[in-house]
Amino acid sequence: MLGIFLSHELSGTWQCAKLAADLANVDNVLFVDSATVCLGESLLVRLAVQLRDAGKTLVQIATDLEHAKEHLHLVAAIDDLKYLRAGGMLGIKPLITIKDGKVAMAGKARGLPGAYVALFKKIEELGGISPDFAAVAGYSSSLREVQPIENYFRENLHMGEPLVRQIGCVIGTHAGPGAFGLAFFDNGLIID
Repeated sequence: MLGIFLSHELSGTWQCAKLAADLANVDNVLFVDSATVCLGESLLVRLAVQLRDAGKTLVQIATDLEHAKEHLHLVAAIDDLKYLRAGGMLGIKPLITIKDGKVAMAGKARGLPGAYVALFKKIEELGGISPDFAAVAGYSSSLREVQPIENYFRENLHMGEPLVRQIGCVIGTHAGPGAFGLAFFDNGLIID
């Protein structure tokens, strides 16, 4: 069995699952700390299913996921700093990412158009989006929030559109309304 969990830096589920397996004396479970949150984690789950369907063993899948997560990025724009408890009312849209399993600032932009430009620049800084693997765009309150991301895929990258998912209530509570982002594997990811 294989378990893929949210970053242990942000959630206790990985530690609890390991503890439960130890207490139950279960030794046939492999644990992968995704080092990210839901959107990024979903890409690792999709990749695990593809690797399983390709005939890889659980150990090979876990090894490939450990490698893949080094090339997995999540960049998001949040509506307002108040949802991260830092205050702020200047129309600044913070750009966040997950670094070493923790939320980190990735930049900031003024206004909504600036947030999309900053997001696209950050994607390029992180190695671009691999066309060989799925990407997922997320939004907290309105599907309109990801339309510029879909346009970017189509018009700038000449790629098929990313998967689109609403950000769940747990992450959405921290990100706030108006948050949007993208999880993707960079162009450096190669899996045999």
